[in-house]
Amino acid sequence: MKPWLALLLIISSIAACSSSGTKSAKNSEAELAGIYADIGLGALQRGDFPRAKEKLDQALELDPKLARAHHYIAELYTRTENYVEAEGHYRQALRFTPDDADLQNNFAAFLCNRERLDEAEKLFLKAIANPQLNSPAWTYENLGNCTLRRPDAAKAEGYFEQALKFQPTLPISLYRMAVLQFDKKEYFKARAYLERYSSVGEMSAEVLWLGVRIERQLGDTAQVAKYGELLKRRFADAPETALFYGLSSGSGAVDTDSQTNTGGQGTKKIEQQPALVPFTSPTRQPQRDHSVLEGRP
Repeated sequence: MKPWLALLLIISSIAACSSSGTKSAKNSEAELAGIYADIGLGALQRGDFPRAKEKLDQALELDPKLARAHHYIAELYTRTENYVEAEGHYRQALRFTPDDADLQNNFAAFLCNRERLDEAEKLFLKAIANPQLNSPAWTYENLGNCTLRRPDAAKAEGYFEQALKFQPTLPISLYRMAVLQFDKKEYFKARAYLERYSSVGEMSAEVLWLGVRIERQLGDTAQVAKYGELLKRRFADAPETALFYGLSSGSGAVDTDSQTNTGGQGTKKIEQQPALVPFTSPTRQPQRDHSVLEGRP
């Protein structure tokens, strides 16, 4: 073999090894970035924000195009009320994975919380139309909550109905439907939704007060007394209990046919929490949109 040919073969072999080594290093970095992202998500779900940020920053340093790391850190910035950074990372995540339905849902929830209702509705509907969507019930519920903020009760009712078709035991949607039926003076329907809610949701002061008003309209004094007793026993200091005392005293100061929950529930800030658990607050109805990071590793 000619010397120059042998030298050429050696150089080619070294180049091939170098290329293989570079690819292997890149693959290792991408793998490590994914691990950091998942550790960051776990810390986020536990509420350990400093740890979450540390790991998500490390993930993005290793792989700036890792969409799920952008998604998770956007959730983190949302929870820490750094909204400019959050939106930037949501948009980066969508840039790299434009068809991620869960990401579309979460960014839509973010936009709704920023009162950008038209943008939010379009993105929610895009997520719903996406065959990759894991939780259409939650997305319909989010869209219903967002629509109440316009407020558009009729349209919101349609979205809650769709949510309940997919998941008949969603507590928030059941409660919202009870409120909406009460507003329409459909008291038997309101009772039916509240009874369904009571088997799956927490009986907060607000829920019990709605029960009082529904049963008063239906003339069931025994049920009024039952709800009132629960209010007094469980929530002695709640505003709803004071309202019940006013009703019981016959002062006439309480208008039980005037429902304030729809407007109040629809216009208060919805907390978007990536904490991924059903509503469990013992005193108030949930004011959040569902994040769909539940079940992620």
